[in-house]
Amino acid sequence: MKLASSLLLLVLPLGTLAAVAFDPPEPTPSNQCHAIAGVPGVPGVPGQAGNNGLPGPPGPRGDSGTPGNPGPQGPSGPVGEPGQPGEIGLTGPRSVPGKLGPQGPPGSSGPIGARGPSGLKGEPGPVGAQGNPGLKGQNGEAGSTRHSSFTVVKTSPQEGVVGDIVTFEEATTNIGDDFNLEQGKFTCEVPGVYVFSFTAMIFSGSAGVSLVKDGTVVVGTYTRNTNNNIDQATAMAVLQLQSGDQVWMKFSHRGRVYSESYKFTSFSAFLLHEL
Repeated sequence: MKLASSLLLLVLPLGTLAAVAFDPPEPTPSNQCHAIAGVPGVPGVPGQAGNNGLPGPPGPRGDSGTPGNPGPQGPSGPVGEPGQPGEIGLTGPRSVPGKLGPQGPPGSSGPIGARGPSGLKGEPGPVGAQGNPGLKGQNGEAGSTRHSSFTVVKTSPQEGVVGDIVTFEEATTNIGDDFNLEQGKFTCEVPGVYVFSFTAMIFSGSAGVSLVKDGTVVVGTYTRNTNNNIDQATAMAVLQLQSGDQVWMKFSHRGRVYSESYKFTSFSAFLLHEL
């Protein structure tokens, strides 16, 4: 006779109850005839809970959920403080100049600038052609019957020291023959009032020349060139002369008077009226 299965209640950790099926041993043939169905006994006291089992492996990842709708945009935050300026970057390579654009319209004239310094004096130009005769003037008062005038010129340079007479090589006018080319002096033969003038070219350096009457300086000039420039010294004087007075030009400062075929240095005089 087979005994019914009995249930054994076990107390698991954390207060979990589990029903465990328990099958009693099959009766042997020797006791099958003596088996009597008895009343089930009272369950025994549950044993102590066993140790916790090892954690099981993680389960598979579930499917992603549907994305939610974006929320409303929040208000703008306050403006932050300006940041510190960054360091100046390296200068880039210079580009190739572009093509010249079309010329623009002329602008309005600017104000007149200050006058610049005078430039260097140029060389004298060639003598111009003689002009046409002027209109005939009115008849003047009867003048002197005697005349005296001259113009003498230099055709070569001359260097001299103080006191040297400036000499002339050619007389273009010498009415009365009162100028002596060999002496370089004018001697008065007709007493009267005379007008004297001279022009001397100074080239590279300095020089002083003067008009002299009987050894006394009447007028003088002095020029000084430091940059190999050309300068022109001129003077004029009106003198009252008596017969025998002499007038000439001399060096009042050591230097060099320049002239050549264009006759840049000359000496002239004429009788204004007799006394």
